[in-house]
Amino acid sequence: GLTSLISTSLGATENEAVNAVARGLGFKATSSQLRDVILARIEVLKSDGELLVRDGMLVSGNAMASAQ
Repeated sequence: GLTSLISTSLGATENEAVNAVARGLGFKATSSQLRDVILARIEVLKSDGELLVRDGMLVSGNAMASAQ
């Protein structure tokens, strides 16, 4: 969900990504536990190079690689 969200948009802040993923999973509110799970996944995707941070926004690592 995270990589799809980021690759179809121009990017998102971590907070925007957390909220969008939670809503996409059907949650109306984002608990601290759910937020922590999503943020942990964001960190994994960043360390794997699937997501990058550019100017404070999460962007697709794949899109950046293909743009170079």
